[in-house]
Amino acid sequence: MSEKLYYSAGWIFPAIATFIALAVSGLLDPYLAFVATSWIIFGLLGLSLDVIWGRGGLLSLAQTAFYGLGGYAGSVVAINMATSTGMTLIWALPIGALFGALVAAALGYIIFYARMGELQSTILSYTFTLLLWSLTQTFKLTLGEAVIGGDNGFSNIPGIILGVGPNAETLAPNGVFAVVVIISAIVYFFTRWLMQSHFGRIVDCIRIDVQKTELLGYDIRKFQVINFAYSGVIAGIAGALFALWSNYLNPSIFSVQEALLVPIYVLVGGLGTLAGPFLGALAIGALSFWLGGGAAGGQTTLILGMVLILLVLFLQNGILGAIGHYWKRLLPDPNEASRNAGTVKIDSAVLETILQDAAEQAGPAKTLNSIELFKQFGGVIPVNKVSREFKPGKPYSLIGPNGAGKSSFLKTCVGIYPPEGGTIHLVIPILPKSLSLTGCVREWGLKTKNLKSSVRLPC
Repeated sequence: MSEKLYYSAGWIFPAIATFIALAVSGLLDPYLAFVATSWIIFGLLGLSLDVIWGRGGLLSLAQTAFYGLGGYAGSVVAINMATSTGMTLIWALPIGALFGALVAAALGYIIFYARMGELQSTILSYTFTLLLWSLTQTFKLTLGEAVIGGDNGFSNIPGIILGVGPNAETLAPNGVFAVVVIISAIVYFFTRWLMQSHFGRIVDCIRIDVQKTELLGYDIRKFQVINFAYSGVIAGIAGALFALWSNYLNPSIFSVQEALLVPIYVLVGGLGTLAGPFLGALAIGALSFWLGGGAAGGQTTLILGMVLILLVLFLQNGILGAIGHYWKRLLPDPNEASRNAGTVKIDSAVLETILQDAAEQAGPAKTLNSIELFKQFGGVIPVNKVSREFKPGKPYSLIGPNGAGKSSFLKTCVGIYPPEGGTIHLVIPILPKSLSLTGCVREWGLKTKNLKSSVRLPC
């Protein structure tokens, strides 16, 4: 029960925070509402990084690239369409999300299908952002009524308009704040649902152990690209909202400072918590706002930097991580009931259902047979002529001390390590509609070096 309550906090407290923000939106000073809107947008940008970094395990420094491109693309369409239709959100948000997704998917395809390491991937994403920053300095283009002026920026972007028609009015700062809160809440709750779904569990497994996830039969590159593209969707929406909020864009949106601010939002709020980036952006924005009002005596940057360093160093996984740690301590021990429950009882009917679902997802049952499989690394021979048969529907275990060769044997069986000798048979039953399993069996083989790999298929 306590575990459910702990994990429900990710839904309950953000919902309460959304309700409070909407309740006070009409009471805020217009200038404070205007500034606070940017904090929410930066939190949404931080969420895009948390999806790919906190949950996917890749530190991407390209989120501001998707953010800026989404803002530019959404603004071009909004400028040309809002004069006749109003309703800037229906143009800017979908176009910004689509543009961010496409660019992120293209970059993600290069990163993940090339199987780059984490450091190389981060460097490539950072380089991509720098290239965009350099390009936009001199990039000038006129598209209808939209004029992109290079380092002069992109102006005349309409604000957030909810009304229909050419005479629809732009929302006041308090109304803009409320709209941005609602949109951000929708994106957040959908993202939390997605990360708790089957897709999200696979993404978590990839972060924890890429190789084991792949050995379970998942195409990890596909899931990584989709997750990266989804982070681009969120960043593109944030960029479109920022453009409509500020009514102006310039190349600084792709700058180094902007790119490095996003990880700070995530780290301060709580990496992998999804709600943490909003809290981090709110904390940094509110502290900057307060210090900038004269409270710091001209030392705003120094004091803010010291506070951020202390927060990152001494809080367990940021502000939200620390709150979650103490919140969990207040709950009853979830292991107490299990310790007093006695022998674990297994419901055979439920187990049978799970096995049937697993069989449907895995496809036809396969028999793996290794005959005198041999693998060596220089003078070390972890797999020395091992013969084993693994039949479907039965559990198997390889028992031995560390370094005995258990993992090496399994990795050799599935092709992660190329073997030096032996034979591997993978028997896959295939049942055409017009044939039954009683037909003959033929063998297809491929010889490489001293290894003969073969797949035996029913005729």
